[in-house]
Amino acid sequence: MAKQRTENVPPAALWKDTFSDLMNLLLCFFVLMFAMSNIDSQKFEEIAASLSSSFSVLPQGVDGCDAGRCENDMFLLGMFADIT
Repeated sequence: MAKQRTENVPPAALWKDTFSDLMNLLLCFFVLMFAMSNIDSQKFEEIAASLSSSFSVLPQGVDGCDAGRCENDMFLLGMFADIT
């Protein structure tokens, strides 16, 4: 015989548990699919460059270091260089 619930949880709120389990399983499934896939590096570079130019907030031909935003990044890279 099944145990009775001791909490006073309304049955309408129980769908959230099922939904969160479903989302977790879907995330795991797509992470596994991505991990097992073979990525064509040339196509990836083309797509990355296209997206970068489409969504860039900087003028064309200027990266973050040219705009003076590189100092903090270089500091952080030097800070974590010993970890790897």
